Amino acid sequence: MSKYKTSPKTSSKKSDPKLGSNIMNLSYDEARDRLIDLVKEKALFTGDSLLPSGQITSHYLDPKEALLSAEGAFLASMTALHHIKDEVSFIGGSLRDAYSLPVGCSQLALMRGQDIGTFYVREATDARRKGLSKWIEGPLEPATKVCLIQDMVVDGANLIDMIRKLQ
Repeated sequence: MSKYKTSPKTSSKKSDPKLGSNIMNLSYDEARDRLIDLVKEKALFTGDSLLPSGQITSHYLDPKEALLSAEGAFLASMTALHHIKDEVSFIGGSLRDAYSLPVGCSQLALMRGQDIGTFYVREATDARRKGLSKWIEGPLEPATKVCLIQDMVVDGANLIDMIRKLQ
């Protein structure tokens, strides 16, 4: 059994040409529904797959396949920003797994007149040996309200590690 599937479900359908300049005017529901379609088309694998935890699953979701496209990144940022509370001043995640979404949310927030910064949390394997050797990169101050994003959660260990570093 291989670690990855052969390929996700795909269709010959490209991005919806009607979106174009109208993508900024999508409602939350329209953006969410289109994002779900993209994930189904580009990121959902079926059949046995080995997870990093060693468990076997019959369905595997590789969100990067959908979220790293221009349309997917925009739609994911738009839908995530919809759920971020007003008191949040920063959004961040793991440098390796979830950094593009916080950046997209921050840029969309700015376009809407909100000031939401970004940060990222280094993993143990990413520890710097030069400079300030910080676990957290970004201008966070104590007691800052943040939103922490992880693109894939299997057992929560990475999230717990990031929360401990943030504390």
